[in-house]
Amino acid sequence: MSKETLKQKFFAHRDVTNELASMINQDRYSFKPAETSMDSETLIKHMMKSANIFIAFAAGKQPLDLGEKEQAVNLAEYAQTYTDETIALFDELTEDGLDELIDMTEIFGAKMPAHQVIELAIDHEIHHKGNLFVYLRMMGYDELPLYVRT
Repeated sequence: MSKETLKQKFFAHRDVTNELASMINQDRYSFKPAETSMDSETLIKHMMKSANIFIAFAAGKQPLDLGEKEQAVNLAEYAQTYTDETIALFDELTEDGLDELIDMTEIFGAKMPAHQVIELAIDHEIHHKGNLFVYLRMMGYDELPLYVRT
């Protein structure tokens, strides 16, 4: 799969994730559907950070680290900051670099080609975006975007 195809596939999902994040009011950041679930804020931060880390590894770059601040965060702005950085990382990828082996042994126990790391980032985004749909439904939203943008 080409760099541009991977980028389009990722952002077809990320654009929806960002829309979902922007729908969550600050008073619902602590919402979680079950005691063992991540709350809304933690879930979105996890999604943003994880994708950025995976894509950074694939591009041979350092991931973005906004640090954890005690002050309140606007999730829509947070998501956009990470998304902008992830776009920049995608832009730095090369076609030849997609076949380079990335050492993911600490996380996945193996080395894998960069394109596979990106595919894992896409799968991870899809998985947790499904969680966000459930969260928003449980918060009472009944008009949600389509699952993916084309």
